[in-house]
Amino acid sequence: MRAFRAPSVVSLARAALHLGALAALAIAQPLFDLISKNPDFLAARRLIGWQVVALGLVLVLAPPLLAVGVEALAGLASRPLRAVLHLLFVALLVALIAIQALKDIAPGAGSAVLIAASATVGLAAAAGYARASGLRSFVTVLSPAPAVFLAIFLFFSPVNDLTFASGSAETANVSSRVPVVMVVFDEVSTIAFEDPRERIDPTLYPNLAALARDGTWFRYATAPTDMTGTATPTILTGTVAKRHHPPILSSYPRNLFTLLGRRYRMKVSQEATDLCPRDLCEDASGESAAARDRALASDLGLVFLHVIAPAGIERELPSVSDTVAGFGVDAGTTTAEGSSGHTGHREVLHELGGGRPARFENFVRSIDRTARPTLYYKHSLLPHVPFQYFPDGHRYRTQPHEVLPGLVDAPSWDNDYLLQQAYQRHLLQAGFADRLLGTLLRRLHEKRLYDRALIVVTADNGESFLHHASRHLATPETVEDIADTPLFIKRPFQHSGRISDRHVRTEDILPTIADVLGIRMPWPVDGASIFDRSAHIPSNVEVYERSGRKLTLSLPEFKRRIRASLGRKIRLFGSNGRPPGLYRIGPHPELIGRTVAGVPRSPVRAEINDADAYSSVHLRSDFLPAHLTGTIHHAGGPRARDLAAALNGRIVAVGQSFTLTGNQAENFSILLPESAFREGANRVELLSVKDEGGALRLASIARAG
Repeated sequence: MRAFRAPSVVSLARAALHLGALAALAIAQPLFDLISKNPDFLAARRLIGWQVVALGLVLVLAPPLLAVGVEALAGLASRPLRAVLHLLFVALLVALIAIQALKDIAPGAGSAVLIAASATVGLAAAAGYARASGLRSFVTVLSPAPAVFLAIFLFFSPVNDLTFASGSAETANVSSRVPVVMVVFDEVSTIAFEDPRERIDPTLYPNLAALARDGTWFRYATAPTDMTGTATPTILTGTVAKRHHPPILSSYPRNLFTLLGRRYRMKVSQEATDLCPRDLCEDASGESAAARDRALASDLGLVFLHVIAPAGIERELPSVSDTVAGFGVDAGTTTAEGSSGHTGHREVLHELGGGRPARFENFVRSIDRTARPTLYYKHSLLPHVPFQYFPDGHRYRTQPHEVLPGLVDAPSWDNDYLLQQAYQRHLLQAGFADRLLGTLLRRLHEKRLYDRALIVVTADNGESFLHHASRHLATPETVEDIADTPLFIKRPFQHSGRISDRHVRTEDILPTIADVLGIRMPWPVDGASIFDRSAHIPSNVEVYERSGRKLTLSLPEFKRRIRASLGRKIRLFGSNGRPPGLYRIGPHPELIGRTVAGVPRSPVRAEINDADAYSSVHLRSDFLPAHLTGTIHHAGGPRARDLAAALNGRIVAVGQSFTLTGNQAENFSILLPESAFREGANRVELLSVKDEGGALRLASIARAG
């Protein structure tokens, strides 16, 4: 115990230097490294200039200052206590450094082993620190580390563009008084909305179908990139965005907002980009600065947990990779009423706090009628993951991550059933995006703006399903789905719908808006007005991979591949309310609708996640326990068995068990239709299905409710 008795291992000032150096190595530098590789993390939160500097200072200074403060308070009571606390802080910080190194050295080691080894290293380092003055001197030599890491982060990394970003831009002269309403959805292909005739499915997407009846639908619009950080600036600038430019105003000072900003009011709700000048834009998201700060702190904490957590624990954390919306729970609810009619690239974007539906509805409420022309712009992170919404607005998932980690990510990509289920969930969430669009259209009618307004509804880019690879990445196999981007434009006082099969691109949207408003573009752009028949718009479809390589399809080839992709969707899900429907994926869909009673119990047992939720269902709440998930406990049985799910005595869905890559457990995941639930107690039963010479034998393996 001699090492821990010394009442004055180091002075308080020296302790601050030492803890600062160790904290910089353990905490600040790993976060600086991740953020530097993904500066969109900051751009999505509108952090530029001094705000980036402030964040860097907090990451460097807050941990050691907090520790030294605790030490100082302890020292008022007992100097030996302060010394012990200091050594404990040293041990903790060294353990955090060690576990990051051990994760790389021994990626297959168990969580308990890594934690124990790191703790041992930390305690040994603290003991050596207490006994050896040379080791303490070495830590003193490291004391410039916080300043060095901070300087590299702010001035010599991709964050440099944000550190020195400008928040203003020159606006253009405009005389138009036409209201402009623009909605950009996130990662959805036109295919998702179409029926077999390549028309909008009015049963699943009534509001989009209604807009198409009044405006012009460009059925073969395409986007040039698969990343929100470049796809959205392309829309807003009329020029294909550069891959390495952060999506902020200083990178793109000539954009839709600066074009109209001198004359127009700006009611803007941005997500993942920050292109509107602060002195022009009124934030229409309804989120306070305090809410954004809380979300930023929460996300940074979660990113750091991913840095230090062993693989077994990290799998249980909310995802921070390959998604703009996967950090934490989307707790937002909606009051929308019914309508009348893995690549090694880690993205650390978050949908911010407060919920996607809430931000959309705040934007809708910001729409009013005034004498001054107004631009209403909303980028919505829907129907992008996390998948959790039914078309009617009910959530079927409340956790900040999938109950079964990896269910829609890389661990599931080798399983056809899970690929189909991801598509199913995407289409249901697209229905919810359509419902929110309906609230916008009704608001425009209520405020008598619908007729007068130029309305543009599009998406940043498409998404690809049913491939054994990432849905988000443009590759030669997925290029048509990624490029395929919805685009609807209703001109002022237009009431005659038209479908255009002309190839247009998202970079054509800004010059088209300028054309409709009678504005001559004051700067050169890549795009051209869609309504200018004399304008040359290339017929070839061009999409850039994240490597920078360009993928090219002729328009006839693009159309052929789009129709093939649409055919795969229709065969799985049907359209226009006709079979098979969204809930008939999985083996033996003919069982759906069959009543079950007296089914024998199987020797195989399963555990249903959140089983208590079925005993008390409130249909008027925003949550339904419709995602039936859990684990099957077997003894040498099949690793993929056919399943059926019965709700209140009737089979409502079928599925198949599976194992996810990296996890040997036999799991199940079946989505139950929201219409099958009743108020109060519901009885859910998971059944195994065996085909015995053409006769299907059912056996109960789990019950709840």
